[in-house]
Amino acid sequence: MEAICKRASDALAGAYDQLADAVREQPVVHADETGWRWPGLRRWAWLASTGADRRLPLDRLARRTGRQAAARRGLQRRPGQRPLRRLWLDRPRPTPGWSHLLRDFQALADRGGRTAKLGRALKQTAGEILAAHRTHQIDGRLVAWHEPELLDLHHRLMDLLEQGSRMRDPMTSRFCNGLLDLWPALWNFTETPGVDPTNNRAERALRFAVLLRKRSGGTRTDTGDRFIERLLTVRETCRLQGRNLHDYLLAAITAALHGQPAPSLMPAGP
Repeated sequence: MEAICKRASDALAGAYDQLADAVREQPVVHADETGWRWPGLRRWAWLASTGADRRLPLDRLARRTGRQAAARRGLQRRPGQRPLRRLWLDRPRPTPGWSHLLRDFQALADRGGRTAKLGRALKQTAGEILAAHRTHQIDGRLVAWHEPELLDLHHRLMDLLEQGSRMRDPMTSRFCNGLLDLWPALWNFTETPGVDPTNNRAERALRFAVLLRKRSGGTRTDTGDRFIERLLTVRETCRLQGRNLHDYLLAAITAALHGQPAPSLMPAGP
């Protein structure tokens, strides 16, 4: 079985590397990461996904966090490249997607006292910001944070975070100060087309890796890592592009048996 997996992995290597090069050049990259099981070591599975128009995901298994692994493999952020959440962010801490923020705000609301009041206000304001974004997205219009539709909400959210940063509860204070440190990056979705504020695109793409980790128990060798990351990338790419995974794998392995490269996974057209 191990030899069969190795041959399949080798057959997919060229198509995978082509996707990696393409993702590296994209102006917008959504990313997420999760822990990965490996004997005696803490490893990470992370995913980079481009905009819906390109439909290019990329999975990596590495010993480091997403940002560290990206730098090691030559996928660090390029000048001008807009990140969301964790990958290619030139800051000491990750930028959260707004879905994560809503959950964090709800956690504050569940704590009681002044913190609960703050959490409810933060969650309400964030919900209004996302609703405004969705409305203008449906209309095909990108609204910057300093335009009238978002400006009051922008100021309200900042005021609430500043209030939280001055609270006596150290956890609440640290949390709010952390978001204020990341403040400009939170609004990338209002400035760059194709940036999803919730980062749901990357989270959905990574979900199968989480299920695979639970069922398989992870990997045990670097060769196994390469097989899994190539297979996960091909699977998600076929799903996003409406291709049949079985047909693609059959074509790729057949091509390898005849000394030919696997069919390209790059989407056709502009």
